[in-house]
This record gives sequence, C-alpha cells and structure tokens, in this order.
Amino acid sequence: MKESRLQALRAVLAEKGLDAVIITKYVNLHYFSGFRGDDTTLVIGMNDAMLITDSRYTEQAGQQAPLFEIVEQKDGLLAKTAECVKKIGAKKVGFEGNAIIYDYYAKLGELLDGCEFNTPLKLDTLRQIKDAEEIANIRKACEIVDVAFADMLTYIRPGMTEVQAAAHLENCMRENGSEGPSFTTIMASGVRGAWQSAAWHCHGQGHQ
Repeated sequence: MKESRLQALRAVLAEKGLDAVIITKYVNLHYFSGFRGDDTTLVIGMNDAMLITDSRYTEQAGQQAPLFEIVEQKDGLLAKTAECVKKIGAKKVGFEGNAIIYDYYAKLGELLDGCEFNTPLKLDTLRQIKDAEEIANIRKACEIVDVAFADMLTYIRPGMTEVQAAAHLENCMRENGSEGPSFTTIMASGVRGAWQSAAWHCHGQGHQ
C-alpha cells in the first residue's frame, strides 16, 4: 500500500513541476514511509525515497520503511536532509507549508543554495481517501473503543476524579491493542460537563 501512496505523491510533484519534496509532519512521515519514530525527515523524488534519522532509529526504520533508503545523520538532521536533496540532483524542492516551522524552513533555505525552495504543498488531502489497510485499522479502533466504553460503564462511580477515570479508560484501550489516544482524553461530567478537562489532566490535577 505504501507504494501507491508514493505514486500519488509523485503525481503531485509532477503537477507542481517539482523534483522532490521534504516531508517533516509526523503523520505524513508515517503515512508515506510506515516509520513510527521521530527526529526524522523524508526526501522523496521522482525516483528516490530517502528516510533521514539518527542511530537510535536506523534498525527500526529499516524494518518499517522497506521502500526507503535509510540515511543515518550524525551532525544535524537538516544538514543531512539538504545533502540528500543535492545527492539526488533535485533543483526544485517542495515542503509542507502548514507543518514546517519557520526556523527549519529558513535553515533549509540556506543549506539548499542553488535550489528553488519556495513551493509549499498541502499533502494532508492525499490521506482523505482511505485504503484497505487504513479501513481495517479504523474498524479495529472502533472495536477497541466499544470494549473500553463497556468497561467504563461498570468501572466509573460517584466521587471518582476525572484523572482516575481517564487513566482507566486509556489503560483499557491499550490492553486491547491501542497504541494510545488520538488526542488528550477529555473526561468531564456534572457541573463540569462543558469543560474540556484535558488541560487539567495534563497538569495532573484530580478534579471531581
């Protein structure tokens, strides 16, 4: 499935007249490569796909991203990313305009001297139509949530704090196969029913 995703991305590059794109957004890093680590960039050209990371992740990346050349960086992620762009001979390079922070963009612009690095892309739309693997994962996630919700109906009781209830819910989901919540758990009831208690949860405060 990952190969078809690369083909769709390369069609975007061709449409925009680009030789390559630098991927920095985590969800897109995973979507296009399969890799689940961080501190990583992807350089994807019309005939090349490179995953740049450090020594902590090279073994993992090799297993999770078989369609990519794994490049280990030792002296800076952005410097190695620019080196990879130049290695494949890309002259017109796109980036994720809604994801890359300005400091990274500015630094890459300096490192990519001789390249046109001024075309922002919105790649999230490529994830809108789900493939068979994604549909199967969504169904599995729904099953996990159903089990966790049924468990909460027997667990929750008056006097319990929001943090306690949220912790139990997340633990139940993990025990049934979840990697983690897609966003910080919002747990609120009664007079606090309109509160998004995630902020309190992050600070570890146990409000009833």
